[in-house]
Amino acid sequence: MTALPLFDAAAGSQARDAGLSLAASHKPVTLAIARMAARLVAGGRPDRTVTADDVVGWLALNGFEYELGPLAGAIFRTGEFEDTGRRLKSSRVSNHSREIRVWRLKNG
Repeated sequence: MTALPLFDAAAGSQARDAGLSLAASHKPVTLAIARMAARLVAGGRPDRTVTADDVVGWLALNGFEYELGPLAGAIFRTGEFEDTGRRLKSSRVSNHSREIRVWRLKNG
């Protein structure tokens, strides 16, 4: 077996994208609902921003599956959202204060 290189940005990006695709393919309905929630949350704010925590909160309050796991990384991977460059510490206990991105719903 060939050992993988310790540092390889391209390989890391490919692995990330493959993981996101796999997660999305296993729960397409959940992903569609999560994306709908992201649009609703962002669309209701003057600055049109949203985080994965916001989506999970909306899902939980509205009776949907909210343990997204790796699927959370795929929510904003559409042309509808742009990364604001801002990061916040997640307030979800399961995220251990990990930084999460703040996304903006594009106009249109």
